[in-house]
Amino acid sequence: PYHLMFYKCKNVIVSDLFLKDCAYHSIRAIQSTRMRFEGLHIYGRVIYNNDGFHFISCEYVHLNNCDVQSQDDACALFGSCKYITVSNSTFSTRWSVFRFGGGRAENITVSNCIIYEVYGCPIKMQCGPNSHFENIVFSDIIMKDVTGPISLGLGSKWRANTDGKVVPGVIRNISFNNLLVTVVKPVPLRDTKWPSKYNPGEMFSCITLNAFGENYLENISLNNVHIQFPGGGTKEQGAVRDV
Repeated sequence: PYHLMFYKCKNVIVSDLFLKDCAYHSIRAIQSTRMRFEGLHIYGRVIYNNDGFHFISCEYVHLNNCDVQSQDDACALFGSCKYITVSNSTFSTRWSVFRFGGGRAENITVSNCIIYEVYGCPIKMQCGPNSHFENIVFSDIIMKDVTGPISLGLGSKWRANTDGKVVPGVIRNISFNNLLVTVVKPVPLRDTKWPSKYNPGEMFSCITLNAFGENYLENISLNNVHIQFPGGGTKEQGAVRDV
């Protein structure tokens, strides 16, 4: 069950609502176009999979002046999401805020947002085979008390298309501008009913750009990015090892 579920909808406006303690994702939109979400407060920390917004193959979506406190992804974009803007909003969650999970995501801007108390990875792009992330801008963002603020990665698990061809993922033309970030060691998320268990990588990660073989991330820019990082690794963790 969702608070609000839209499937193949057009010309949707949702404004000025308080959505609390959903049993799954609070707002899910699938294959919908021309949607506007404004002035929403989403609070959901009662199950592990409390997403705030979850978009699947949506276009021309505009999210403004919202506040999301979730347990799972605060604003997930799966499938083919295009022409999306997110602005003037605040987010807190155990996992990711902006989570790109496959498909074709392009022509997206995120601006003037505050991300705080996020103990997973605020901006996470996991680009598997046949996926394509391009022309995405993050600007004027404060991240306060987060772990692993940015992670861009081309997946190494290759799958064949129905015609037998394998097409590697593409991450291209991604820009980060005017970010002020404070990285911390993770602590239990406030107000959640579930214990917080953390993976080793979440304890020490900062900015991760990851590709493999002859496949490359292309045109990734970071401009005026200021980060405070706590460090605290051990000698054993710093020892040279095969990756």
